[in-house]
Amino acid sequence: MRGSLASLLGRKARLKDPNFRVEEHDPIVLLTPVWSGGPTPAMNAFLAGTNLRGKKVIAGLVGAKRENPRALNKLRDVAIDHQAKYIETVSLRGIPLGRAKPRPTEAELRAEGEKVTRLVAGILDV
Repeated sequence: MRGSLASLLGRKARLKDPNFRVEEHDPIVLLTPVWSGGPTPAMNAFLAGTNLRGKKVIAGLVGAKRENPRALNKLRDVAIDHQAKYIETVSLRGIPLGRAKPRPTEAELRAEGEKVTRLVAGILDV
């Protein structure tokens, strides 16, 4: 519950190894679960401490439902605020917590992973 509230408020988590180096990587794929309609506190902390200037970024959310435009726009805006060269956003369906929602099949999960692969391949002209 505390983590969801922190996400809702846009707070950052304390990361175990906050010294991520992304300088030699391009494009960068940012994937995070959706908590209370936004990126997790860990992703907020990562973005706050990472130089994305000029990087091609695919911003993606993994959630129980297929689309969450408000949360996706939030993640995209944060990447742009960190001077990333924004490329595209992607919503991916993951495995929902609990038993209330039907779980996707292995084939459906594989198809979600292939979405990201196609985006990266398109950027790399592979």
